[in-house]
Amino acid sequence: MAKYAGLDDIAGVVGTSVIKGERFAVRRMARLLTVSASGYYAYVKRCAATVLTPRQQRRADLEVKITQAHKDSGGTYGSPRVAAELRDQGEVVSAKTVAKVMAGIGIEGISPARSR
Repeated sequence: MAKYAGLDDIAGVVGTSVIKGERFAVRRMARLLTVSASGYYAYVKRCAATVLTPRQQRRADLEVKITQAHKDSGGTYGSPRVAAELRDQGEVVSAKTVAKVMAGIGIEGISPARSR
């Protein structure tokens, strides 16, 4: 019968990880599950990469607000007007930032017809 790792068994062991409130020795668990320890750490790194940084979260929020403001204008507003609209709503944003986000998501304002 195999002895399983508990909190008392791994106290002070280097290379432990907390998984759902329990502490397990990563190397031992990897050996028992016949996977590599480096694979576990790569998985943890991938999971951490899915969490948005504050900058990415702000960019995502701006995309939603810019798309809505552009749609409310009937698709006619460009970045200066969308930026002004967002500033009127209390958002702190520059026209250049709005232009970058709009270019990134592929929306643009309608240019006026040229006079002849």
